[in-house]
Amino acid sequence: MNTRIHDGIAAVPERRRAERRRGRRMAPGRLTPCVIRSAEEGDDIPGWVHNVSVWGVGLLSPRPAAAGDTLNVLLINAPHTFAFSVAVRVIRCYRVVNGDYFLGGQFAEPLRYDELLPFMV
Repeated sequence: MNTRIHDGIAAVPERRRAERRRGRRMAPGRLTPCVIRSAEEGDDIPGWVHNVSVWGVGLLSPRPAAAGDTLNVLLINAPHTFAFSVAVRVIRCYRVVNGDYFLGGQFAEPLRYDELLPFMV
């Protein structure tokens, strides 16, 4: 490889993505299930919680959802000792490598500390 080109590539500074979220995302320590229900379809879709924050959630779902859709999501902690239902507005949806869909959504109301804690222990 030409050393001038190689030196030019190495000199480009690495860009970091700006954090757009109001709250820090946390990935649960263990597999954390959820049940996703679309207002239009009404059937229960099993999913997984990828990350969660006070303001929103990242979910893995076998079905896509359109940005702007409102979903009712039953979040269940890993040991199955705590669960609650929350309304989530879909912000983004894209397909991931295994064929599932990553749904990034915002809660209608921010979570309280006592609602978030069972997913972090």
